[in-house]
Amino acid sequence: MTQAAAQREAAKPRKLEAEIATQHAQALAMHESWQRMQQVVDRIERNARLQSRAYALGETRWASG
Repeated sequence: MTQAAAQREAAKPRKLEAEIATQHAQALAMHESWQRMQQVVDRIERNARLQSRAYALGETRWASG
């Protein structure tokens, strides 16, 4: 095996480790984003329930438009 071939072969594990680290970081970021979005959804649903209850109690009117 030539020296160049040996160097390419030695670089494969480092390249693979770098790809794994990049994908892991991306997965963590996507999970954090999903958690934030889920919190927003939860708040929207809560606000909708509160608005519906206020309307049922005659405390507010539905906005038109």
